[in-house]
Amino acid sequence: KKQLKDLEDKILKLLKESQGNILDDEVLINTLNNSKLTSGVIQGRVKQAETTEKEITSAREQYRVVATRGSILYFVISDLALVDSMYQYSLGFFCHLFNYCIESSEKSEELETRLNTLISFVTEFIYLNVSRGLFEQHKVTFSFLICTSIMRAAGEIQEFEWNFFLRGAPLSMASQIKLLNPAPQSISETVWQNCCALEEVSKQTFSGLSKDIVDHLGEWKSFIEAAEPQIMPLPTKWETSIEPFQRLVLLKSLREEKVVYACESFIREKLGHQFVGSVPLQLEEVFKDTSNLTPIIFILSTGADP
Repeated sequence: KKQLKDLEDKILKLLKESQGNILDDEVLINTLNNSKLTSGVIQGRVKQAETTEKEITSAREQYRVVATRGSILYFVISDLALVDSMYQYSLGFFCHLFNYCIESSEKSEELETRLNTLISFVTEFIYLNVSRGLFEQHKVTFSFLICTSIMRAAGEIQEFEWNFFLRGAPLSMASQIKLLNPAPQSISETVWQNCCALEEVSKQTFSGLSKDIVDHLGEWKSFIEAAEPQIMPLPTKWETSIEPFQRLVLLKSLREEKVVYACESFIREKLGHQFVGSVPLQLEEVFKDTSNLTPIIFILSTGADP
C-alpha cells in the first residue's frame, strides 16, 4: 500500500511539473505505463496479504481460550504480592513459562484436543513452577485463587456470592432478619444472621434457607455440630440444589473454621488432586529452569531443616 501511495505521489509530481502537451512528455508516459503494471502487481499482492491476514486472524482467534487462561493465571500470580511481599513475579518470567508450555506440550492435529492439552498443561505447569516458591501455608490459597478465578471468568461464580464469601454479611442486613433464631443454644446469632443475609444476597439460589432451617431444625443442628461437616451431605434439598462453590459459601456461614478443609475438596473436584498438597522438590527439575543469569535461591526460615 505504501508503494502504491509513492507511485501516485510520483505521477502527481510529474503532472504538476509537466509543461506543454503531456502526451509529448516521454518520462511521464513511461512512468504512467510502468505504474499501471506495478499497480496491478501490488494490488494483487495486497489482496493476497489481506486474505492471509484474515486466515491468520481466524486461526489466532481459535487459540484465544488458551490466551485467556494465560491471562487469568498471570493476574493470580501477580496478586500473590498482596499475600506476601516476597512473591514478586515479572511478566517476562511468566511469558517464558507460557512459551515453554506451548513448545513442550503434546502436539495434535485435532484443534479441540490441542486446545484442551494446552490449557491443562499451562495450568498445571505454571502452578507447579510457582507453588514450589511459596510458603507452605499459602499453597492452598494459590490453588483456590486459580480455581475460583477460572470459574469467575467462565461465569460459574456470581460476583455477589464471591463478595459474600470474602466479606460475609453486610452489617446493614442485620436489621432485615425476618425469622427469629430457632435454637440460640446451638446456632449462634452470627451464624443465623449470616444465613438470613445469604438468603437476601442470593435470593435465586438460597431462597427459603432460613425457613428450611426452622422447619428441619434437627437435621441442621446435626450438620452444624458435626465434627467434619465439610464431608457430610447438606440437609434436605440443599445437597443437590446448589453448586460446589455455593456449598462453600453456605459452609462458611455455618462453620467458618471448616472452610479451609472444604476448599481442598473443592479444588480437587474442580481442578484435580495435583493442585492440592505439597509436591516434593526435585532438584534436577528445578535445575532445568536455571542458567548463568537465573540462579536457584534457597530461603531457610528459623528452625527449618535444610
